[in-house]
Amino acid sequence: MPIDPELVALFRQSVMVGLEHVRRIQGDNAYIGKHRDWPELTWRANGLPQISEQYEGPLDYADALGPKLGFYVGPPGAQRADFFEDQSFVALVEYAQRNPRISGYLEMATYPPLLAETFKRLIGDIIDRYVHINNTLDFADDKFLPIYSRVESYLLSDALPVAVLVPILCVRFESDRFEIADNMELVKLSDQLHLARSPSWRSSFGHDPRVETSATHAIMLVGYTIPNERQLAMWQVLNRADAYPLRPIDVFFACLRIATALPTGYAQLLALPLDWADGYKADLLPLEKTSVKNYPPWFENGYWNEAVPFVDAAALRNVADLFVRMRDAAEGNHRISIAIRRLNLSAIRANQDDGFLDCMIGLEALLCDGNQEMTHKIAMRMAALYKLEDPDRSAGVFREIKSIYGFRSKVVHGSADIDMGATMPRGNASVSVIDAAAEHLRFAIKMLVTHQEYLDVTQIDTKLLIEA
Repeated sequence: MPIDPELVALFRQSVMVGLEHVRRIQGDNAYIGKHRDWPELTWRANGLPQISEQYEGPLDYADALGPKLGFYVGPPGAQRADFFEDQSFVALVEYAQRNPRISGYLEMATYPPLLAETFKRLIGDIIDRYVHINNTLDFADDKFLPIYSRVESYLLSDALPVAVLVPILCVRFESDRFEIADNMELVKLSDQLHLARSPSWRSSFGHDPRVETSATHAIMLVGYTIPNERQLAMWQVLNRADAYPLRPIDVFFACLRIATALPTGYAQLLALPLDWADGYKADLLPLEKTSVKNYPPWFENGYWNEAVPFVDAAALRNVADLFVRMRDAAEGNHRISIAIRRLNLSAIRANQDDGFLDCMIGLEALLCDGNQEMTHKIAMRMAALYKLEDPDRSAGVFREIKSIYGFRSKVVHGSADIDMGATMPRGNASVSVIDAAAEHLRFAIKMLVTHQEYLDVTQIDTKLLIEA
């Protein structure tokens, strides 16, 4: 139901007149412009989406509302009327100027032209969407109200509910939907969401759109709202990555890395408006989007064309179980938070030595309680943790940690003979020192959030080393 009866009546009248205006323009066979940078969805051979942009899309019926600059193609001697001079639109703007909520929200006192320009855009968007959704220029209230009511909520609500979506790069999933926690779910992205999240190919400076589009699923978080006191402030919030709930997002990606050891990350933060819209683009789903670079940099070397790893339902159950434990542990334990952050950073570093040192900082945050005999303590405690799940590896892990710390010393002190591809023995084979450090950090986080009594690392000494 509409919130403001006078506002909906004025919008209704303005849209009716606007539709008639478009009918008249079409009847004159006059030019109506098209939407630019229109998204197109295709699929790569490896199953990943490819979202590109066509220069021209469908007709933009908002283009028919204003005066046409330049030569008017219509009946001889005719001039193209300006809908925005019609009394229906003028009355709408005048009401908005008198309405303290709307005029304050659009900051009319500070930016006088903003209100009229905003209403020109909103009316144009509503009319354009009306025609594309309903395939008619005839007005009907039941077709108008669902489009209008979302805009009204945007103008009049103090807070705007959103679902946050974070596409998961370069990984496919067995499940279309999977509950991770009470307010988080893995969802398969629909074609409508793919088209709506298309990055701006012409203005994506510093971001590779081919990476941004390489996701079939996303995590969806619900229960969030955006403060809606001023339009300009709201726009700024939607374009700032730090306005999104990054903590649970990063905990999820840490869990996915621990459970699967797969390279992944995210390049978009999306806010899906729930029952509101600050504008429309034809029949595309309203969606607010922010680009980020939270993925391995080598993804930009054509990784979107590579075979895509697959995560089955059993692995997702492990992710969900670990997420709940890790989220709760991180709330009350700063060392777990540090380890999560360093694990995620290590996976997206441009330089291998930086990623390696992130892993070492994470291990030390978890297992060290002082500088004294740090290497020996961490090696002993790491070996002890392996006794809980894989006791046959315990002795070998002790030796590996010692070797890893020898490598760490060379990296930290800038040794000239450092080899970032160095390996060390593991049974009858060998393993990269850098990969082993990341593996042991993943294992340590998993074990400590699963057996939280050992977050007090002295309990590892007492219960796993001395008593054992």
